[in-house]
Amino acid sequence: MKNSARLIWSIVLKTTVFTIVMGYMSHVNFVSFQSGRVSGLPDGHIRVIVAEQSHLDLLLPRRGGVYFNHYGEKIHVYFAHYMRDELVLHERIVSISTIGDNMFSGSALWGVTTENNSPSELRVRLMAGGVVSQNYFDLSLINFEARMFSGALIENGPIEPGRRNILELWGTGSIIWIDGNMFEPERLRESEHTAILYVVFD
Repeated sequence: MKNSARLIWSIVLKTTVFTIVMGYMSHVNFVSFQSGRVSGLPDGHIRVIVAEQSHLDLLLPRRGGVYFNHYGEKIHVYFAHYMRDELVLHERIVSISTIGDNMFSGSALWGVTTENNSPSELRVRLMAGGVVSQNYFDLSLINFEARMFSGALIENGPIEPGRRNILELWGTGSIIWIDGNMFEPERLRESEHTAILYVVFD
């Protein structure tokens, strides 16, 4: 009788543990039936790609990106140039969109080439569900020498639809913010020039 009860409790415990483990693996897209998702990343989340030193440093001294599993209609990557808090240039670099909500799983990658030790060209590649959108932007159009710069000013975590997620920031001021909303006018006014590369999920 005791052996039967022990066996039943052992089966219940193993089943419970298996269910919890499989549920977690499904949540973070580790299991095989979540095909197409970024592995290890829950749906509706973003993860910053940490660029390691490699031979690509010779071609793209500044580079980075993010992975995402986003359920929505569109993803856009923009470049904005401000003089103080006045927007003087705003370009959509790449985008992917559909009619109605769909699962977008993939990455947004960027890199900057240099010429005569100055930023020359910004290259951006957006990949999701087998669709690739890539383009470049001539950085000579902004025509200022950046004295401060920062990588992605976002954290790994849930995607907030409509939020401007900063991938890269260049500025001429002596202070650069690493938290909060860099688009706030009082922060932009602290630099004569600010350039921002950002991605929006909707």
